[in-house]
Amino acid sequence: MGHAYQWLPTKNNFSSMEFRYNSRSITVKLVSDYIHTELVYKDIGGGSMSLESKENKKLRNSLTIDDTFFNVFCEDFELIISNQRVPTISLVLRHNSYYDETRECEEVFLDFITSKLFDCLEKSLKSRKDLFQVSLVILEPVDMDQAMSIILNMDPFELSLVEISFSHRTNQVNIDGISSLIEWNQGRKLELNMYFGIMSAENLVTVKHLLKHHSTFHRVEIYYKNSDDNLDLSFDVLHQQWVCSVFKQFIFTLRNQEADQLKNEVSVSFICVKITNSFISFQASSIDVILSGRVSQNPFIMESVLKNLECFDIQRLRKTSSGIRRCVDYIKPEPHIEKCSIEFDSINRIVTSIAQRNGLFKKVRYGDGKDIYGVHNVHCGKTTMEGEDLGRIVLNDFKINLEHQKTCLEEFFVNFSFVHAFHNRSNPNWRPRKVDNGSRKKVDYDQVASLTSEFTEKTDQCLKSMPPLRVRTLIIGSVNQEDVFRILSHVHPEILKVIEIRYPFKVNVEKCLEVDNICQLKQWNSAEELIINSVTISTGIQEMKITHFVSVDILVENIYAEDIVYLKKVCFKELLKSSNFKKFKITFAKSTLDQSVLLSLGEPYRLAGYTRVWYFLFPNSTQYLHIFLHSERSVIFNRVEFENTPFFEPIVQNE
Repeated sequence: MGHAYQWLPTKNNFSSMEFRYNSRSITVKLVSDYIHTELVYKDIGGGSMSLESKENKKLRNSLTIDDTFFNVFCEDFELIISNQRVPTISLVLRHNSYYDETRECEEVFLDFITSKLFDCLEKSLKSRKDLFQVSLVILEPVDMDQAMSIILNMDPFELSLVEISFSHRTNQVNIDGISSLIEWNQGRKLELNMYFGIMSAENLVTVKHLLKHHSTFHRVEIYYKNSDDNLDLSFDVLHQQWVCSVFKQFIFTLRNQEADQLKNEVSVSFICVKITNSFISFQASSIDVILSGRVSQNPFIMESVLKNLECFDIQRLRKTSSGIRRCVDYIKPEPHIEKCSIEFDSINRIVTSIAQRNGLFKKVRYGDGKDIYGVHNVHCGKTTMEGEDLGRIVLNDFKINLEHQKTCLEEFFVNFSFVHAFHNRSNPNWRPRKVDNGSRKKVDYDQVASLTSEFTEKTDQCLKSMPPLRVRTLIIGSVNQEDVFRILSHVHPEILKVIEIRYPFKVNVEKCLEVDNICQLKQWNSAEELIINSVTISTGIQEMKITHFVSVDILVENIYAEDIVYLKKVCFKELLKSSNFKKFKITFAKSTLDQSVLLSLGEPYRLAGYTRVWYFLFPNSTQYLHIFLHSERSVIFNRVEFENTPFFEPIVQNE
C-alpha cells in the first residue's frame, strides 16, 4: 500500500496532480474536490529520508524511513497513477526551478533523478487497464524521447495541451521525437508549448514540419533563451498566425525570452458571467492573475456556467483567455445545436449554417481564390487562410462545433447545389442548352461530379474520427450514390428516422440515382420515412428494400405491373403485423403495365381513364388497403379507416 498513499483521504479521483523535485526532495500536490493534499519526501542524510503529509496546509502525518527519498516516492507514485479512475485536469512533473530562470542546476545529477521518475511514471501508465485521461500535461524531461514515452501512453481524446521544458539545460536537445504526436493525436487538435535553453537550427526544421499539420495542432508556441549561430531567425515572420478554422485559430509563436524579457507566464483576463431568465451577458475586466486562474480553471464553477450556454456563446467564452479555454475544453459542454447544413453554392464557395435550440441562427460563408499576388487562400468574412483547402476547413469547423453534441440533431442537410457553378461568364462561347421537354437547362454532370466526390471523401474521413452522428432527419442533395453512402453510413442507425435525397441542381443533369448499395446499410433499414421524390431512382422497386418504411415518397425510372402486385402483397402483410404503416407513394417516369398481371389484383372499385382504385379489407379489422393507380404518373398505397371509404354510410337520425 505504499507509505504516504495510505494516508490520502481520497485515492482515485484527483482533479490535478503536481510532482516537483530537486536533488534532495520531492513535493507532491494533489487536489480532490476541496481537499488539497501535500506530500514531502526529503533526504535527511545517512541513507534515510523523512515523509510528511498535509491536508489544506495542516500537518497530518510524518515518518522517517531508512531508504532513498526517490525510492519511497516511486512506490506511492505508481499507486497514485495506476489507481486514478476519473479524468484529471492537469499532471505536472518538473524540477523545482522550473520558473526560476536565474537558478542553475547540476544536470548530470538531476538527470539520474529525472530518468528514475520518468521511468516510474511510464511503468505506472502502462500498468493501467485503460488509458490515463488528462487535459494538461507539463513535463521537464532529459530528452524528447523521455517525454514521448509518457504522452503516448495517455488518452489522445482527452489531452488538449502539452508543455515540455528544456529551459534549464545548457546543451542542445534533439526534438525529432515530437513528430510521433502527429499519428498518435489522430487530428484532435493539440496545443503544444516548448521551452529551450538553446534553440538550434535542427530543431527549427522539426518545428517547421509540425506547422504543416494543422489537423494535429491548433497552437504551437516555442520559447528560447539563446540560439546557435545557424538559427534562421527570419523564419518568414517570427510571430505568425495561420487560421484553419473560423471557430478555432491555428497560432504559431517563436519568441526569444531574453530579448522580450518574457517569463513563462500567460496574461489572463477574468470573465464575469451574468445569467438571468431573460438574457446572458459577458463583461471582461482585468483583475489579479491568481484570482483569474482560480476561476478559469475551476471546473465546478465553469460547468455550472456552461449549462446555461449554447454553441455561439461557448465559442465566445473560449476566446476570453487560455485558462478558460482549457477549462471549457476539459468540460466539453453540450452546444445544443438543433439543425446544421453544408451547401455548395458554387465550385469555390461553401455556405454552412447552424440553428440553436434557443432559436438563434448563424450562417457562415467560405470561399477560395487568389489574392493580387496569385497566392491561393480561403476567406471567410474578414478572415483569410493562406494556402488552405476549402473543404477541409469547412469540415474542421463542422467537427469542432459538433464533437461534443450529446443530444440529437433534428436535421442535418448536405446539399451539392452549385447554384452559380454553371454561369460560366469567363467563356464567351459557353451556352447552356435547353431540354426538349422541360424548362431546366442541361449541363454535363462530370463538371461537378469530381468536386462532390473529393468533398465527400474528406467528409468520410472527418466522420470516421467522430462518434456516429445523432441526427433524426438526414437530407442530402445529390444524384450520386457513393456521395450519399459516405455520409449516410456515419449516422447513428438507432436515431435516424427520416432519409431524404433531393435533386440539388437548378439545371438539368441527365443522371439517375442508384440505391442498390445504400439500401444495404443498417441506417437505411432502420429508418422510418424515405423521401426521394425529385431524383429519379434507377434501381428496381423490388431490389431497393422499402417495405419496412412507415412512409415512402419516391420517384422511379420505370414501374412494372409486377411491382404493383408485389407492393400490394407487401403492404397488406405489413398492415396485418404492424400499425405503423401509413403511405407509399411511387411516382414513375414511365410504366410497363401488363394488363393481365393487373387483373390478379381483382376488379377495381373504380376505373376511369388513366386511373384505377382498389380497396382491400383486412381480416377482423375495420381498416382497408387503398390503392390508387394513375397509369401515366403514380401509384399510391394507403391505409384508410372504414369511415373514409365509399362503403361507409353515415347514420342519419330523424328529427
